[in-house]
Amino acid sequence: MLINNYISVNDSTMIYWDNFNDTIFHVTPSCERVAYFFDKGDFRLQETDDLSSLPEKRIRCSQIIDTQKNLLLVWNSKNKGEGLSYNLYCKDTGITYKLRDDMIYDERGNLSARYLRMSYAKLRGREYLVIQTKAYRVENISGALHRKLDADDLEGNPVLVLIRLKE
Repeated sequence: MLINNYISVNDSTMIYWDNFNDTIFHVTPSCERVAYFFDKGDFRLQETDDLSSLPEKRIRCSQIIDTQKNLLLVWNSKNKGEGLSYNLYCKDTGITYKLRDDMIYDERGNLSARYLRMSYAKLRGREYLVIQTKAYRVENISGALHRKLDADDLEGNPVLVLIRLKE
């Protein structure tokens, strides 16, 4: 199992965290400062853990997305069969929410954040989640594709889906 460091880039700020640390940092060209702390507890990975059989309480964060209003954490636990979990921390209220599957799934295009890697982009002052998928997955969403799929290429080329975040 590979233990990674996780970053998310927003304008000239990068958010950085590694699985063994309880602190998430904002890093700019001129400084590094603490952005968030994880609570104390046995859920964090320890450098002494046997990574082939982690204790049940341990979690692994696989993605961090830092937006103007929220912090999205994507994580899993080796001993949970449910796959990835999504927690959304609201910066305005200080409340953390666990997102249900129906909040990260669009039936029209069979799009699920659970199985697709997301990234974050800020374009002209607006925030977006960006997901790459296959063209056939968004064919049933009106206006999603500028032209019909080629009958000889049912999967089509990869499509970037921009999901605009509420302001």
